[in-house]
Amino acid sequence: MFTMGSCFEIIEEFNLQSDGSGSFKMTVNLSQSKTKLASIMLLDSINGSKVPDEKLILSKINQLEEVLGGYAGISEVKSNANFDDFIFTLSCNFQDVEALNTIANHIKSMDKKNLFATDTKPHITFDGATFKRSQNFNLSAINNRINGENREIIKGASLRTILRFENTIKSASNPASKISKNKKAIMTKVGISDLISNKASVENTITINK
Repeated sequence: MFTMGSCFEIIEEFNLQSDGSGSFKMTVNLSQSKTKLASIMLLDSINGSKVPDEKLILSKINQLEEVLGGYAGISEVKSNANFDDFIFTLSCNFQDVEALNTIANHIKSMDKKNLFATDTKPHITFDGATFKRSQNFNLSAINNRINGENREIIKGASLRTILRFENTIKSASNPASKISKNKKAIMTKVGISDLISNKASVENTITINK
């Protein structure tokens, strides 16, 4: 779906309780390219690749729901597919961030293209006082796999991460982060092309007042 649109945004939202539990939601927003996407989905194929229809996309999303719901510590997995505006969401509750790390490690175990870093450090840690996120991607491998056409596609794409906490935020290490007025939420927005070319990072250490 990403290769069909010229501009898109991925939004990650974490709501974290002091005990480490919380909820997560991911939104893939392709609405800026919805007219183009609607036209493409009327075709059987484009550039030699089969165009997935709504039924196939929904089946893949449902499969993902089932897989996520099978992990210990993950519950209330829900998804929504809006084919009018081409906005897709997936959300779940988690018992602790280790449940999210388990999913990330499973994805890494299936990685056949060496797109994820081989280190074993957790993707996310949170002890109620400090939230840490690592950048567990093999950026050079991802960068090498992107051709000129796909570079144009991701040029205007962005990744926005929003974190909400019970207590107020003291500080954040990522310079792209912006803390809300009530100091209980923080947003980090980076361009995906900058992320892949190692000009930006999702790594962050956020200190919380207790």
